[in-house]
Amino acid sequence: MTRKISIIFAILLITACNQQREQTKEVLSPKKLKANESLVVNFTSEGCFHNQSNLFVFQDNNVTIYDTSSKKKRLGTVILTSTDKEGLKDLFSYYNSDLKGDCTTQETIEIKQYKAEKLISSKKIIDGTCGRHQRGVYMSFYELLERVKEKSVGEE
Repeated sequence: MTRKISIIFAILLITACNQQREQTKEVLSPKKLKANESLVVNFTSEGCFHNQSNLFVFQDNNVTIYDTSSKKKRLGTVILTSTDKEGLKDLFSYYNSDLKGDCTTQETIEIKQYKAEKLISSKKIIDGTCGRHQRGVYMSFYELLERVKEKSVGEE
């Protein structure tokens, strides 16, 4: 009887620890970056009529964007405002939610957080919902891409 109670107690303890870990799971976001930290996001979107891959490197108050569809080509850097960071926090929170779906467009987001060039956290997300626009997410990787393209056209 004592052994059964010990086993039940151990199961309950493990379950409680796992629930606590899930509740305290922090969403990786450029808004929460500290000094000497960076967030590297590999964003791939594939659908019926497109295949796109970009790398976003968030550090300090800016993001440097690369086109990785064929070769790694630097597109430019965008300076982030506090409004941008708030929008990115919402975007990353969206990607941290349940994203099961059967949309023909699949977005794969690989997020790696570094501190002093040492990997401290990583996460891979697949969004098959086509739901980002319906959920009121106001910032997107596409918007950052457009801003860097507008900036490069203005520099010519």
